[in-house]
Amino acid sequence: MSNDELKSVLSGAYQPEKILPMPLQSLIVCELNDRSIKKSSNPHWWIGIVSIALTAIGVWIAYQSLSHQNEQHDSRAIEFDEYLNSEKRLEKSVQGFEELRKEKKQEQETSDGLLHDQDRASPLENLEQGTSEPKELEE
Repeated sequence: MSNDELKSVLSGAYQPEKILPMPLQSLIVCELNDRSIKKSSNPHWWIGIVSIALTAIGVWIAYQSLSHQNEQHDSRAIEFDEYLNSEKRLEKSVQGFEELRKEKKQEQETSDGLLHDQDRASPLENLEQGTSEPKELEE
């Protein structure tokens, strides 16, 4: 008999004119309990599959998040390295400029009396004075 039929026998709906003896009622109740226990003790394999799938999705999301963070960290490190390199290049160019300026100044100080660009009159001054020759300073 099915569970529904056994329940209807216990309730008296199956055969209302008969009264079931007490030992038979106990046996029916025990049978229903045994069936219920067997049904609940069956492994729910679908719960295992769902939990494995959700775990796999969680691991994939965590991996994607970590790889994205590593890419951001790497790009920041590269940007910082590029910044440091540009600072070093700028510092070297400033040092080179200072050295050139010192060399130029030393050349001007140690020249042998030749006229320098600063010592010559500008072409505009020459035109005002009416000469086309540069004006030399007297020593």
